[in-house]
Amino acid sequence: MKKTKLTVVLPASKPRNPVALAARQRQAGAHDKGEKTRRRDARQALHKALKQGREDFSPFFMPACGQ
Repeated sequence: MKKTKLTVVLPASKPRNPVALAARQRQAGAHDKGEKTRRRDARQALHKALKQGREDFSPFFMPACGQ
């Protein structure tokens, strides 16, 4: 008996999205405000409080993100 080779043909796979792969490897998530933005928001809040004449405003007050 003669041996015959068995060949299996697989369909070509769909190409992957390289951008999505890079984001997943970096464990991408929701973006927070940068440090520069937080300092600017704190400075604006301080100037606003001083303009209104508030005395109870702490100079170290950091407003929460999104407010």
